[in-house]
Amino acid sequence: MIIEVRFENLVALHLLKLVDAWNDYGYGDYALLYVRDREKREVDFLVTDRRRPVLLVEAKLSDSEPSPALRYFAERLRPKWAIQVVRRGHTRIWGAIRVLPAERFLAWI
Repeated sequence: MIIEVRFENLVALHLLKLVDAWNDYGYGDYALLYVRDREKREVDFLVTDRRRPVLLVEAKLSDSEPSPALRYFAERLRPKWAIQVVRRGHTRIWGAIRVLPAERFLAWI
């Protein structure tokens, strides 16, 4: 449990730095949010630009298949990217959702 929380915090800090940099450079009006609905489905991170979804990110330790909540919100919000970041694993593509190992994702952002 502690490792999972630390991993989520690592991803959160990198996303926050990315959002702050984009805002500082004047690329848009970006925000980093958390998504949850009344049925308690949740995705760890949502990056928006001018209140429009751009990037959904779910952080997991090892799941190679996208979480049901990520699939649900990706279908409804239709962000440009929907990514599940895994601590260890391989790159996989599930329709519009990508599962990326952390080293690749963090190098990308």
